[in-house]
Amino acid sequence: MESTNKPYNDRLIIIFLLTFMAYHWMNTELWSRSFWINETDTLSFAKYGIEGFGFGYSPLIYIYHLILEIFGPNDLIFRISSLLFSLVTLIAIYRISKYVDETNYTSLFACVVFILSSYSIDHGLQIRSYAINTMLVTLIFFWCIRIFKEGHEINRKEKIIILLISISIWPPTSHYFAMFYLFVLFSFLILIFDKGMEFNRSLVSNPLFPPITTLILFSGIRSIDILSSLINSSKGEHFSGGGSSEFVTTNITDYLDGISGQSIIVTIMIIFGILSAAHHSKQYKDKYNSKLLILILINILLPAIVCLALQYKLSGIHALRYLYIWYPLICVISGFGFSYFIRNLSKIISKQKKEKIEIILSIVFLVFVLLTVKSEPIVNYGAMSEVVEFVNENVEDEENLVIISSPPEHILEYYLIQHDVTASIFIGSWSLEEISLNELDVINGEVIVIFGIQPQFHWIFDFMETWLFENNYSCNPEESFSSKGDEVRICRR
Repeated sequence: MESTNKPYNDRLIIIFLLTFMAYHWMNTELWSRSFWINETDTLSFAKYGIEGFGFGYSPLIYIYHLILEIFGPNDLIFRISSLLFSLVTLIAIYRISKYVDETNYTSLFACVVFILSSYSIDHGLQIRSYAINTMLVTLIFFWCIRIFKEGHEINRKEKIIILLISISIWPPTSHYFAMFYLFVLFSFLILIFDKGMEFNRSLVSNPLFPPITTLILFSGIRSIDILSSLINSSKGEHFSGGGSSEFVTTNITDYLDGISGQSIIVTIMIIFGILSAAHHSKQYKDKYNSKLLILILINILLPAIVCLALQYKLSGIHALRYLYIWYPLICVISGFGFSYFIRNLSKIISKQKKEKIEIILSIVFLVFVLLTVKSEPIVNYGAMSEVVEFVNENVEDEENLVIISSPPEHILEYYLIQHDVTASIFIGSWSLEEISLNELDVINGEVIVIFGIQPQFHWIFDFMETWLFENNYSCNPEESFSSKGDEVRICRR
């Protein structure tokens, strides 16, 4: 199973992996599920087009705006966009793995873990910035290590690539932690590779200079926002804004469960990969491979330590979400651990039939991974589309339709447009503290529709119960619908 270094072999393997990933992801439960609150929140900004840049999603919001303009509120097209970003990420994982270890063991195991894990499926298909930011950061990492491996001259083609890499810095800077990860990458890339390697170019002609300059420029532009977020978050507000928020903490066990897809085999290979990479970084005769392993380890461990520590100091830090951006490198290091384990175990069993035993062992372990890695969604994605569709089917063209909802209007807006549900009055709120009975005085419609999206927002039903009774509205149980934590009740006068 040694690599033949023939490009068409790699292309065939990549095509197979891409096909397998597309098939598997498109047959997961998440693919057919409604968008959840955070996704429709993102899409509520997309309607503004270029003005949506101010909401912190950078160019991604304009991509979504174009999709909305061309295709309308089409779930499938949006899911496909995230899938395409993640497919490109898979190619980058394969290529990085080949630099780490030329055999196919590392690349295959790394890609299989990425394809099967619920962690990558959950984040890689979300209609949010995770898929595109992870793709871009991984591609930037691949480009950086390729420069030092192959020592490309700065020809016309390379200048275009450098320009594209510099532009691709922009979207990740919309996410503070993605920006931090890029600083870690460039800082240690220079410390580990540029020093002591034959890479003697002037600062301006150094291919790293344009993207690093771009990163510093955007960081400077956003520095006031970052400082404000840090101060507000330390006082109990959500890190990215939006009011007060509790501390969201992920312990190391939950983190390992998340990144391994709850597979004990993958967990072992991640830990084994980190330990064996740390050991081999001192043993490799090839300076490049040694430095590459050190760079990968730093880019895995340092962000994880910082993020897991900050979650106890800053409100609204979702460590398991934010660390997804470097998940491809975790897949690579798990693949390295798998490769090292397989090759050494085969030597112990039989040195004479080493290659055959390696193949048998790799097949056995990959089958175990297939059987143990969980692909079910981590997040409860609910059934927002279904509850809005229920209203469309059960409320005819009533005049003065009133909608009372928790969460607010912009969360449901995407599906209200999709299912052609229009309200003359819409009263929505995140919490009981934000809504007042005085707001209900303007209601004079014959039909009131009450939405409670996800269990934490079902307080709206208790809040409305007395008011409905006093104002002669009744809610027929047959005109109520609940699925996957999302509920709607149609009340008539």
